[in-house]
Amino acid sequence: MRAYLLRHGETGYRQGNASISLAEASDLTSNGEEDVFKSAANLGMVLSQGTQGRPAISIHSSPTGRTLHTARLARDTLQQKDIVTVGEIKVNQDLREVDNFDWSLFSPLVTGGDVSYDSEQFTVDPSLTNPRGLSIATFFRSDAHLSLPANARASLPQAYVTRLEIFEPYRSVVERLHGVLASLQSQPEHHLLAVHEGGTGDFVEALAGSKDAYLVRGRYITLEGSDHDWAAVSAQDGAIGQE
Repeated sequence: MRAYLLRHGETGYRQGNASISLAEASDLTSNGEEDVFKSAANLGMVLSQGTQGRPAISIHSSPTGRTLHTARLARDTLQQKDIVTVGEIKVNQDLREVDNFDWSLFSPLVTGGDVSYDSEQFTVDPSLTNPRGLSIATFFRSDAHLSLPANARASLPQAYVTRLEIFEPYRSVVERLHGVLASLQSQPEHHLLAVHEGGTGDFVEALAGSKDAYLVRGRYITLEGSDHDWAAVSAQDGAIGQE
C-alpha cells in the first residue's frame, strides 16, 4: 500500500483547530486552493494508471482549518476523477501542527528581525542566534532554538527564551506522524494525509539527499509501506523545495 503526504496549500492562517468543522474549514487562499486541486488531480491520474485498477483511498487530516480545507478539496477532486474514497475524512490529532509553536517568534532566530513579546519589543541578531547560518529547515529539525549560544541567550529577554523552550521538539513531531502511519499499515487501501510540513522532514531529506530540503505547500510525496516501516519513494514534480 502507499501513503501520500500532502502539505496544506497556501493559507491565510485565520483558522486554528478549535470548533472548526470540515464544512466550515476555509483557510486556503485562492492560490492554495488551485495548488491543492492540481495536486489532487495529478494523484487521481497516478492512481487511475495503476496496474491493479483504481485502488480505494482513505483521507486523513490534521485538525486545523488549512489542512481540513486541503483534505476536503483533495477528496472532492479525487471523487471527480472516479477514485473511490473510503468513509469520511478522518481527523487525527496526532497530525496536528507543532505544539506551542509560533512562527513569528521562531523565524527571527534564523534570519533576524524585530520581535514583540510579553510587552517588550526587541531585535534578534541572527549572527548570535544562528552563527552557522543554518537554513530554516535545518535550524528547526535540529531544535537549535533549544541550544542557543550563551551570548545569544544573554542578548534576549528571558521571557522570550523561556517561551522558545516550550516548542514541541522535532523528534516528537516526527514520532507522532510515524505513529499514525504505523496504525495504517494493516489497512488494505491507500492513504492520503493532509499534513503540516513539520513532521515530514525525514522523508523529504531521504528523497532530496539534503537537510535543507522541505515539502512545498500544496504538493505531495509518496511513501511505500511494508510490514515494518514506510519509506519515501517519490515526489510530485515541484514538491521538494531547497533553501
